Amino acid sequence: MFVRFHLLALLLSLLSAAPARAQLATSYVRVPPPGMPNSSNLSRGPDGSKDYHRAAAIYPAADVTAPAGTIVRSVGFLIRTPAATTATGTLRVWLRPTSDTNYSLAPDWSYLLQLPTPFQLVYDGPLTIPAAAGWIDLMLTNPYTHNGQGFYLAYEWVATAKSATGATYDTNSERAQAIRVETGQLPPPQLTQASAHRPVVRLGYDTPARDAQVVRLYAAGQLARQPGVLPHTVRAVVRNTGQQLLTNLPVTLTASATAGGSATYTVTKVVADLAPGAEKIVYLPGWAPTGTGRAYLRVSLPADDEPANNTGLDSVQVTEHELSYAVGNPPLPTPASGVGFGQGSGTMLCRMPLHDPTTVRAVRAYLSYQFGQNSVVFGIVLDEQGRLLARTPDHVVLDTERDRWLTLALPSPVLVRGQAFYFGLAQVSTPRPNGYFPLATQEEPFMRDSAYYSAAGDSALTGLKPPREIRTLGRFLLSADVTTGQPLAAAARQSELPLRVFPNPCPDGWLWLSAAGPWELIDMLGRRRAGGMLPAPAKASAEPSRLDLRGLPAGCYLLRTQTAAKRWQTTRLILQ
Repeated sequence: MFVRFHLLALLLSLLSAAPARAQLATSYVRVPPPGMPNSSNLSRGPDGSKDYHRAAAIYPAADVTAPAGTIVRSVGFLIRTPAATTATGTLRVWLRPTSDTNYSLAPDWSYLLQLPTPFQLVYDGPLTIPAAAGWIDLMLTNPYTHNGQGFYLAYEWVATAKSATGATYDTNSERAQAIRVETGQLPPPQLTQASAHRPVVRLGYDTPARDAQVVRLYAAGQLARQPGVLPHTVRAVVRNTGQQLLTNLPVTLTASATAGGSATYTVTKVVADLAPGAEKIVYLPGWAPTGTGRAYLRVSLPADDEPANNTGLDSVQVTEHELSYAVGNPPLPTPASGVGFGQGSGTMLCRMPLHDPTTVRAVRAYLSYQFGQNSVVFGIVLDEQGRLLARTPDHVVLDTERDRWLTLALPSPVLVRGQAFYFGLAQVSTPRPNGYFPLATQEEPFMRDSAYYSAAGDSALTGLKPPREIRTLGRFLLSADVTTGQPLAAAARQSELPLRVFPNPCPDGWLWLSAAGPWELIDMLGRRRAGGMLPAPAKASAEPSRLDLRGLPAGCYLLRTQTAAKRWQTTRLILQ
């Protein structure tokens, strides 16, 4: 079973294609994570099946990547699924700058084009809507100068030869009521249909001769001030958006304790060469903050023909023990989206790099409100190969725990070694009419790599399903409570070993068990079917005990072990 997900605010569709003409670069409106396209066949782009089609949509400044002063020379729409036949007609397109963040135009067509400020007519000419997928690019008869704000886009289609059906266009739908639409056999005077599905568009402009751009930064959202995870490496993605080959391009990271304050750390890496259109990830290592609180990051490039895109900014919350990709203090879901496996089971994980052995004491997860009461989850910690190191007891989620952080403490702190480790939330299969999606996420439009992972159908943690990378669901709202060093004294570690069982499901009756002290196996009728005493290993790294359960019938059992502190640890065991 693959990961299923539900998003309150659907992320935006992917925009990437060749520009309208060779001498144009392309500026995109809000590029989303790969694999998350959205679309609509309800007249979101020019509708060849209608006699008349009018629409107006908003694209706020946060959605536009073109720098101020860019002269826009083309506007494009993206057909996902074409109509069976072509359609011909005329199209008029208007643009108008705006500082609005939400659609606020009047529904009257003639009024909205003139007030509160007039739209600029940028295209007025013929259009053939092809029976093929891909971009429809309109070379503007009246170029538009982008002023750094957002813009409203309005268009009017008048058919001369219609198609039987309309094409399906790629759309964005993260902004409620972002577009108003109306169609008819006569020019509609009012735009009465409101929707979040505005068309994906791209803006073509002349390519500058020399232009390097900071596309994005990747850093931890919360960074624990612990030697095991410091120094921290910040990743910057830079792109050559000019016509010339760039050589020996310096990329500089500065960190400061206040926004715009003096640098507390600076490092520069040089990109040997960057071809036109090429993109490169630059690793900027060595940042080790000494205090806690908000730290501000800045990545900068030398001045060129487009200085407005030479800087990238980010901030990180430096903590004592909290390690997370989640953004904010405290990190809250924005928007509060839920991901999970419906009625199935599996794990949702974050992968974090390590420098030294580090102890994990707890896993925290922000629970969405998209799950049923009495759903079952637990926290887990895996090594860099994806093998189980520790898990928390099953947690039955209460209705009052929705939409807030849940702390899942490990029975005993666990020491993790290697270059990385995983931590996260496991969802136990729970039959429900509509499934449930327990883990909240934040939108991360440009998804980083090597960060978010999952193993579907593996809440039992058999070790047979290594985590696979997920780059379509947003930023997982997970954190780990970490500290550098040994978690417990050796003797205590031997007597309080976390319960580790493998393989589970058990196919042949031979079971490996990492624990010490009494154990027992209970069937689903509450009967004790086996038990005994597990010896304490001579050292923490000793081989686990091997149990022979070949005489028991196949089925589901509860395996329990007792620690030296007389606490019972329980896990579900499936014998096949």
